[in-house]
Amino acid sequence: MSVCWLEIRGWINTGMLSPKTLYGAYLVFKPSPAGIFGFDYQSVEVSVGIAGGEASKRTVFLDAERGRRLRYQIVPRRAGIFNRARFLTSVETPPAQHNSNINNNNNSSNNNNSVDLQYPKERGDGWMEVELGDFFNDGEDDKEVEMGVCEIKSGDWKGGLFLQGIEIRPKTVPSIS
Repeated sequence: MSVCWLEIRGWINTGMLSPKTLYGAYLVFKPSPAGIFGFDYQSVEVSVGIAGGEASKRTVFLDAERGRRLRYQIVPRRAGIFNRARFLTSVETPPAQHNSNINNNNNSSNNNNSVDLQYPKERGDGWMEVELGDFFNDGEDDKEVEMGVCEIKSGDWKGGLFLQGIEIRPKTVPSIS
C-alpha cells in the first residue's frame, strides 16, 4: 500500500510489564520485495511517553541504505584555495546514534538535530528494527505508555514496508565496574 500520510500508534499498560525495569520500544519491519520508497531522504518522527505526560521524541530514518550511503559518501572535490579551506572545515560526519530516556530531565533529546538520527538495524530473524525510545517502569502505578511513528509533513508518497509491529523488551543496562 502506498500512503502520503504515515502514522502508527501503540499503547501498553505498565501493569503488564515487570516492575523496576528499563524497557525499549522498537518498530519492527522489513522492506517489500520491490523495496522501500519515499523514505530515502525523508525522516520520520518517533516518540515514547507516559500518556498525559511529556514524550521523548527523536528523528529516525526507515531506509537503512541511506545510513550506509552517508557513512561512505563521496564528497565532490572543489577547486580554489578559499573553497578548499571552507570545505575542509565543513565536512559533515555521519550522525551518531543517541538513546534518550523519557524520564531524563535533560530535554536535549527533544530537539531534532543530527545527533538524534538513527537508522534501522537488521535482526537475526531477517526483520529490521529501529528504536523508538525507552522508558522505566517503576511498578508503582499502572500507567499507559504511548508509542508513535509519524511522517505527515512531506506529503510525498511512500510505501514498501511490511510492518510486524512495535516490540517492547527489557534493555540491558551496562554494569559499572
